This record gives sequence, C-alpha cells and structure tokens, in this order.
Amino acid sequence: MGGRTRGAGREQEFLLVHFRALFYTACKLTNDRAEAEDLVQETYLKAYRSLAQLEHPDQCKAWLFRILVNTWTNRKIRLSRSPLLLEDGQLHVEQERSASRHPWFLPLDPEETLLRKEMLAELNAALQRLPETLRVVVLLVDVQGMSYEESARILDIPRGTVMSRLYRARRMLEQLLGESCKGEDNRDERSAM
Repeated sequence: MGGRTRGAGREQEFLLVHFRALFYTACKLTNDRAEAEDLVQETYLKAYRSLAQLEHPDQCKAWLFRILVNTWTNRKIRLSRSPLLLEDGQLHVEQERSASRHPWFLPLDPEETLLRKEMLAELNAALQRLPETLRVVVLLVDVQGMSYEESARILDIPRGTVMSRLYRARRMLEQLLGESCKGEDNRDERSAM
C-alpha cells in the first residue's frame, strides 16, 4: 500500500501539470470564469477519486480532458453566454513560445501587439459563433494541440468525425473572419473618401 501512495503522489503531480490547459479550455467552453473554475475543480475531484483507473501516466492529459468534456456535457452548460476574450497574458505566452522555437523571432512593437490583440479578439468572436460540437474540436486540436485520436477518445466519437468537424469548423472560421475583414475594408474605403 505504501508503494501505491508514492505512485499516487507522482500521478497527482501529473494531474496538476495540465491545470492551465484545462482551465483555458474550460473558459472557452463555458464563457464564464466562475463556471470554468467550478468545472476544473469538479474535473480534478473526479480525477482524484478515479486515480486508480489511470493505467498510463503518459495518457494523463487526454484522460483529464475526457473528464473535463464529459463533466461539461453532463452539466449541460449553454455556450451562448457572453464571449470571453483571451487574457492579455496569453498573447505574451504565445510570443515567448514563438521566440523559444524560432531564435530569429523578434518581439512585436506596440502597434503590432495591438493589431495582434485585435485579430485575437476577432478570432475569439468567430469561435464563439461556432456550434458547440465544432468549437470543442477546434479547442482540443488547434488550441490544445491534441491529436485526432486523443480528441476522438476525449469526445467519444470516431476519428473521422473529429476530422470532418475540424474541417467544417475551419471553413466556418474562414467565412466568419472573411466577413470581418470585408467589413473593415469597407470602413477603410469610406474613411479615405
């Protein structure tokens, strides 16, 4: 029993490593920070209670996301609430990730940072307009970087369904963002006259 306790401690650490990713996804699913906090807390409670079922710690992230999505689905949280935009810190995290992957990456100047924030706000607004089934696939695959297989296991749907939903979601996002760009082009033309 003592060995199991030590193993459980390591597995608990594996659980906590994914907190930020779970919380970010929960915020995007619920569009409400308090609801997201409750959802993540409930996810961790369920995970802790079911820790013995986690056979492979390397599958911990997918297992946690499965619990998160199932918990969210079971609570029947409506996704049509006011949109939650990316936090300011998220932009800087993405810049740091890019800089670490690409040594030639230069930090953005204030104007570029503002433009990127505006683009992220437009992307967030477009994401909020997607149907739930498409939005959750985009969040898992494109935002969290999960594979089609992991996402399929989490959502309990076939891999092909993940792929088709992702395709449809990306096409819808292109249309929504294209409409946004056209609207801005028309405003720019009117202000130039």
